[in-house]
Amino acid sequence: MYEYLRGTVISARGTQVVLEIGGVGWLLNASLYTTRRLAPQTEARLFVHQVVREDLLALYGFHDTLERQLFRELIAISGVGPKVALAILSGLSPAELIQAVTFGDGARLKAIPGIGAKTASRLVLEMGNRVKDLDAGVSPGGLLGLPLTGEDAETAEALDALEALGLKKVLAEKELATARQVLKNAGETRPSVADLVRQVLKKGS
Repeated sequence: MYEYLRGTVISARGTQVVLEIGGVGWLLNASLYTTRRLAPQTEARLFVHQVVREDLLALYGFHDTLERQLFRELIAISGVGPKVALAILSGLSPAELIQAVTFGDGARLKAIPGIGAKTASRLVLEMGNRVKDLDAGVSPGGLLGLPLTGEDAETAEALDALEALGLKKVLAEKELATARQVLKNAGETRPSVADLVRQVLKKGS
């Protein structure tokens, strides 16, 4: 079983990624959460899950292990196949999905295209307790504190601001990651959007 693939992103459009490794192009299905974080001609590492059935042989790529864990939890639910699982992960970030199923927010789940009331209820019922045991691997606060929900929103807002100022998306994402780490090292455990933008501009001045 493959753990991850590392290579050059040839394309990342919709829910498909082409990753070139050693002259071979690998086609991976992915959520919008993942494809929006990739840019052509950059190196990327995607964690993978292989689906093998009589009518299907496909690889699925994920931005991080948490997203892959959620995908595996989703496809284990009756009536939720890989396509529906990708739709859910495209509609909500991993932290947002965990928040929705943990607190029984069926309305948030039903807002995802293709997810009806029955599926939303099943997700809450079957995943509500299991997600508490997932290993986030991203912060000391773990999943119940949902620290990534705010960070995701702040990063997206800061990214929009930097792009409006003329920075290319790929560069802005890289600089934001660096800025967040610098601020955290300085004691800012939850830097604001303004702090993030100011730190990036400070570095570039």
